[in-house]
Amino acid sequence: MAFLFQGKSEKEISINCKLCLADVKFVVTLEEYQNVTQFPLVKESVHGTPPHKLIISLDKNLDLQEFNIEDIIDRDVSYSKELTYQVLSDIQLTEEEIELYFLTTGRDAVSLGEISILIKKDKGESKIIADKFVEKGLYKEIIGATPHYAPLPPYAALIKQLATFDDYIKNIKEQAPAQLNESFSQLEAQSKGINELNDYTNFIRNLKDRIESEMKIQKIEVDKAIKVIGEIRRINDVISNLENDTKIIVEEQIKDIEEQFEEMKKLIGNNLQELHLGVISKTVHQIIDNVLNTRMQTIVDGFNTKLLSKIKAIMSNIVENINEITASSLKTGETLEVTFSSVTALFNESVSYAEEKVKGISDQILSSFENLRNTFSTRVVNKLSEELLKILNRLEISQITTREFWDQAKKKSVMSMKDIWFIRSVEGARAHINEEISKSKMRILIVAPNLSEINTSILQSLPKHINIRIATNVNTDLPEHIEVLQKLEGMQNVSYRNRQEQDLWGINRDYEEVILCILSKREGEKEEGIEIGGIGSIVQQHIKIFVPVLEEAWIGAQKTVVPSMRPSYTQIPVQSSGSSLMDELKQDSIPSALNQHQSKPVTPLIQNYNSQNKVNLPSSTNVQAPTQSIPPDTGDLSIGEQLDLLVANLSKQSGQQLAVILENIKTRIQNEIGYVSMIGPITNTIADLNQISGSISLSDEKGFANRITFWKKKLNL
Repeated sequence: MAFLFQGKSEKEISINCKLCLADVKFVVTLEEYQNVTQFPLVKESVHGTPPHKLIISLDKNLDLQEFNIEDIIDRDVSYSKELTYQVLSDIQLTEEEIELYFLTTGRDAVSLGEISILIKKDKGESKIIADKFVEKGLYKEIIGATPHYAPLPPYAALIKQLATFDDYIKNIKEQAPAQLNESFSQLEAQSKGINELNDYTNFIRNLKDRIESEMKIQKIEVDKAIKVIGEIRRINDVISNLENDTKIIVEEQIKDIEEQFEEMKKLIGNNLQELHLGVISKTVHQIIDNVLNTRMQTIVDGFNTKLLSKIKAIMSNIVENINEITASSLKTGETLEVTFSSVTALFNESVSYAEEKVKGISDQILSSFENLRNTFSTRVVNKLSEELLKILNRLEISQITTREFWDQAKKKSVMSMKDIWFIRSVEGARAHINEEISKSKMRILIVAPNLSEINTSILQSLPKHINIRIATNVNTDLPEHIEVLQKLEGMQNVSYRNRQEQDLWGINRDYEEVILCILSKREGEKEEGIEIGGIGSIVQQHIKIFVPVLEEAWIGAQKTVVPSMRPSYTQIPVQSSGSSLMDELKQDSIPSALNQHQSKPVTPLIQNYNSQNKVNLPSSTNVQAPTQSIPPDTGDLSIGEQLDLLVANLSKQSGQQLAVILENIKTRIQNEIGYVSMIGPITNTIADLNQISGSISLSDEKGFANRITFWKKKLNL
């Protein structure tokens, strides 16, 4: 501990974050280290943009044991998924096909069987979808014995999006000037209110002229009123002269009365003379004269007193009132004239100011619109065209680049899938193993993580002569496992064992193809948490390496699953000795069934052998050729003797016939000795013999004999 901290109370550890490539420093104190009860020591750090969490695990030497990076920002997955669905649907993909593409994206290669499992459809429909994906550029077909497809990035969708965006930009570039002119025309049409400012100016101008004319009319009326007041002033003068005029008129009237009285006096005098009154007439004349003069004087005096005084008083009142009215009217007229002049001047001034302002605003707005139109027409539109042209150029480059990547991705193939293929998913393992089971011809060995992964329907569809061995984890507490076991019990060509470990998944088919997958499962996770990595191969060197792993899993598994179940590996006793079969070989009496290919059942050989030797088999037992062609309990001939007999018949039989005999011997080796390293070379030799339809050459005969001698030495026979 002291050397870790070098006498310090803490130690700083620098880790490079693989996401943001930043060096993140973690501090481990001495006290913290001492308090750790179980390693690894877990430390966390939140950093970077966008923020993310780096989680490291340190061992007891404070060395990095494991690290993990987590996002701490919730992303809008629903929107992103919806957007991606929309993009892929634009290239005519259904929702089911889009879901399949998402499921296969990130996998190195998928087979038709794996696709069939993912979408729960048969291989025919899966083939149609896969071909559609190849046509759309979402898959690349990998040449091989089994059809495989490598998912590609969605270049087709990207190119479709780029093309759509390119068309959109082109439409903008072509339609922008016309739309701009149309917008300005609409704006100008909608700016009629601004043009109405000119109408408003004209209205104010007309109002000004109309009010001025009205004011002039009113002024004329006022002038007339003032003129009438002047006339009243002249009436005052007339009334002022009325007294004198009245006096003159009265004097004239009195004078006329006096003259009339004089005439009356004369008339009376004349009348009196005619009366011849003499002295009396003179007296009467005097009396009448006195009376008339006196009354005349009285009338004159009374008239003067009453009429003239009253007229004078009336005239005085009239003159006084007229003077007051005239003075007030003159003052009002002067005030009214001043007021009219002020109102007219102020109104003219206000109207002129409003007219100038409105005209200035209207001209300014119209000028601004014109300037704005010119600016957009010249600068903005030209700049927009330039920028859109740049965008189009970049889009063209992006389209060319993306299409080039797409073409390269479709052409370039990192694997052929002819000889080997890789498995990176549980569905892929299921699909490949089911595919191998369906292609089996003689025997298969299946190692599975649990019994639920065994597809009994495919096993039941196989021919009955195929020997099937299964090593898997069996849990009799699970109803589904019991159901599978019951189905396996009804299949006499199936042997099964209980293997506790669940870390392997694979198959050995006829020593021609092998699949081996390694499984790991983190605690607390479901099936989605299972990590799988596997390889399938038909290369003999790979078969030699991988088959022993599967055989070791078979050997290490428990033979007895439950007491009520049959043993995991059964042998059917055959009441005969092997010497009879060898005698037949010596007498060149090999049945015609030996002339058939290895892939065909060799049951006819056993039937012939049993009929000649009168073997009584149990009625409930179906004898399978591959597993019982040479009984393991043969007493007379050992495996070594059978190999010697095979060497003696190398020149007498065809290659395919010898392959059948050697296949039977290999089966006996597996049943009696188990899996050994020589099984691989024997399988290769069988494959070589199957290639020879006629007799083998002398050189090949020597080569095969040397091989058999080597096998006997290795097997201690």
